[in-house]
Amino acid sequence: MPSFRSGNFTFVGTHSQLVLTSRGEIISAGNFHGEYPAKAMDYLAIGIHELGSMSERRIERLVNPALSELPAFLTKNGGLNSGFMIAHCTAAALVSENKTLCHPASVDSLSTSAAQEDHVSMGGFAARKALQVVGNVEKVIAIELLCACQAMEFLRPLRTTTPLEEVYRVVRKVVRPWDEDRYMSPDIEAVIKVLQTEKVWHAVKKHIDYFQSAETIEMRVFSPTASGILERPRPGEGGGRKRSRSRPPSESEAEAVKKPPLARRPSEPEILKKVAFVRRAEADPKKPTLARRPSEAEIVKKPPLTRRPSETDLKRPRKK
Repeated sequence: MPSFRSGNFTFVGTHSQLVLTSRGEIISAGNFHGEYPAKAMDYLAIGIHELGSMSERRIERLVNPALSELPAFLTKNGGLNSGFMIAHCTAAALVSENKTLCHPASVDSLSTSAAQEDHVSMGGFAARKALQVVGNVEKVIAIELLCACQAMEFLRPLRTTTPLEEVYRVVRKVVRPWDEDRYMSPDIEAVIKVLQTEKVWHAVKKHIDYFQSAETIEMRVFSPTASGILERPRPGEGGGRKRSRSRPPSESEAEAVKKPPLARRPSEPEILKKVAFVRRAEADPKKPTLARRPSEAEIVKKPPLTRRPSETDLKRPRKK
């Protein structure tokens, strides 16, 4: 039965059993079908893969001189050094491998245990695949960080935003700039450890918290017709407050609820007066009559066509 071990615990993939090896105890909740966590692991693999796929496309834009306007493959001496060309190939290979690993394992089922388990979830394999996808994406993002920091070397003394400068300093503490080709695997592994220990996250978290706290976007749609009960929310306030009815509305509130007056319905004498005016206009003898519609014979009748002159007529001299 598929399982994976973590410390003193062994978690079984398709059953909800918890095996405590240090205590020699097995705890089971009786949920013997693991299709729900299997599907969750499949969805997790697909979502994590998308992060790696987008990261690989950003790497392409960094190493391609036609897109970045930087030296090809982020190296000074392109004829003698390959720079990040092989690193990009590695990232592309990992992303393509993830495409295969993202095929959902939970759609498969085989009868086992003498047909006692006629529908199995394949949850253990789904979890192992998801873990492998996460590892591949970590490598791709590490390569992107190396490429981004190397690209910044060519743009000095210009500086980027403060959060990205923080990330640059974190990476440069473990990896030096790329002057010429060298064995790249230790650099990639060093940046992976930086990602796993959340040093990059801690470097930018304070800036993210600041930007989120500074946002004062009012998402609730305000209705001017409700100004008699609620006043317009001020920036930074989550919602409307109840307004005292004794306070007169401000000029802006009065202007918001101001509506054009509705057209008055005409009275019955006014309607009769208009009807009489129309009837007198129709009975007026000076009113021009409509022209008679031509008959069908007149429409069909056409003037006769002129005869086409013969050759004799054409040769006959014209009279002056």
